[in-house]
Amino acid sequence: MISRNRTLSLICRQTYVDVVGGGLLYQLGTFSFDSLRMMENYLRVINPAHRACIRSVQLSVTLTYVSPIIPTKIFQILSPGSLPSLQSLQLILHVEEWSTLGPFGLGRTYAIDDKLVERLKKGNWEAIRGN
Repeated sequence: MISRNRTLSLICRQTYVDVVGGGLLYQLGTFSFDSLRMMENYLRVINPAHRACIRSVQLSVTLTYVSPIIPTKIFQILSPGSLPSLQSLQLILHVEEWSTLGPFGLGRTYAIDDKLVERLKKGNWEAIRGN
């Protein structure tokens, strides 16, 4: 019985070493974050060798009345120096609706407009790619 437990223990240990220690988990998985702060904190505490293996990130950012722009810190965190293996980035923008008092009473204003969409289309995404 002891030899079976020892064998199982060695198999589990080897699987852990291969998947986590070898970076396989970081290479194959998509890391999804609900906020910039959560992503920043996670990337700060994991092993730098594992951070360097991350290939895919999904980040949700909420634009609000108080914070209506995409934080530039995102681009620093996702730079090639920080995540050299990054191949896929999915940036999800959530735009909160808020009410404003205009000259004709209560109205709706959105944090995103045609100008912002055009800027995003023309954006310097090469800065993230390292080109």
